[in-house]
This record gives sequence, structure tokens and C-alpha cells, in this order.
Amino acid sequence: MGRIDIGWGTHEELYGGDPESSHNRMHLTAAIAALEALEDSREIRLYTESRYVCDNIDSCIKGWEERGWRTTNTRPIQNADLWKKLKEASARHQIEWLWLPRRKENAIPERVETAALAEQGMRKHLPSDHDMQKS
Repeated sequence: MGRIDIGWGTHEELYGGDPESSHNRMHLTAAIAALEALEDSREIRLYTESRYVCDNIDSCIKGWEERGWRTTNTRPIQNADLWKKLKEASARHQIEWLWLPRRKENAIPERVETAALAEQGMRKHLPSDHDMQKS
């Protein structure tokens, strides 16, 4: 699920969902798909309603990678496959990661989720969780 605002009032919406996936995996997948949809390197403000993504992308990912994608307690990182893909997709951009809380007065997260649920059959596909595990 995601929306890319390209600037000057232009945007593109990407839709997706996977009933077999978790919210965290779908938020990671949405960020990856949004970054991969950009054809050239850019300065980006990437808004997400996911604290999981926003809080970990800058503060934890380097340490996880240095520890072989493990926590400080040596347990494997959950969703390491997607964190690796997100790191790779982020590499060519200058990204400011911003948390966008879900509130009634904030229509963008609601619009994105509504579109993702309503247009499952006619969407620009985000990869399913199954597809992300294959690549």
C-alpha cells in the first residue's frame, strides 16, 4: 500500500496487500516498492504510518547488518529479508523518513488503506509476501 507524491500536485498510487502477511511486512514492502518505482536518484521525504519502519531504518539497520542481521541478544532479526531489500532500495536516494500518525484529520493513510482494500483486483501490484521471499 503506498502513494508516491512526485511533486507539483502529481502523484502515483501503488496498491497491494497479502492476507498471509503481517502489517510490518506490508509496511516494509510498501516502502521498498515506492523506492523501486522511482527511476532516478532523488531527495525524498518518505512518510509512513509505521513506527516499526520509521524508528528502525536509521537507528537499527546498521547495527543489525554489522551483527549479521541479528539483535544484540544474537536472535535473528524479524523480516531481515525485507530490511535488506529496503536498505538496498534506499541506497541511491537521500531519504528523510517521517512518521505520519493515523488520525481522522490525516486523510492520506486512510485513502491508501481504503484503496488497497477496495482495488485488490485492479491495482498496480505491490509484490506479495510470497513474491518478496522468492527474489
